[in-house]
Amino acid sequence: MGKRAQNGSRPHTNGTNGSTKAAREWPDERRAPGGDICRMAAVRIRTQAGAVADTIDIREPVGIEIEYDVIAPGYLVRPDFGIWSEDGVRIFISFDLDPSWRGRRRPAGRYRSTGWIPANFLAEGHFLIDAAINVTEPEINQAFEQSVVGFQIVDSMEGDSARGVAT
Repeated sequence: MGKRAQNGSRPHTNGTNGSTKAAREWPDERRAPGGDICRMAAVRIRTQAGAVADTIDIREPVGIEIEYDVIAPGYLVRPDFGIWSEDGVRIFISFDLDPSWRGRRRPAGRYRSTGWIPANFLAEGHFLIDAAINVTEPEINQAFEQSVVGFQIVDSMEGDSARGVAT
């Protein structure tokens, strides 16, 4: 696992059926993935209400939360995540481009970045998340965790779901 196939897809994984959970946390900073500048503290799948969940109704937005520690102050830090389908196809990559931090060097401390996937955006299925923390100017990769968390989108096929009355 970890190698990309020639067509850019990822080898098939087990998805959220036991191999990947909705939260991964590193309570011991010394064992957390990262470098001398930043370390990952947690990656979580969040509901709109803030709960950690591995099953999300298609009608609800999905939050991908990356919590991390800046150990060495004075760097431009950019967390990001990629989402993969259960078939190993990359759906998209999203970077934290919060305007309040754009171009600002971060002081030491703990931070949370959450990217929201809109309701009715994903089809039913299992999804895996890759999470990374990078420093820019100069570009320094600090942490990368492949298939670190996962979740399932389910469609109730009720009237206001993605398929609605078309079922």
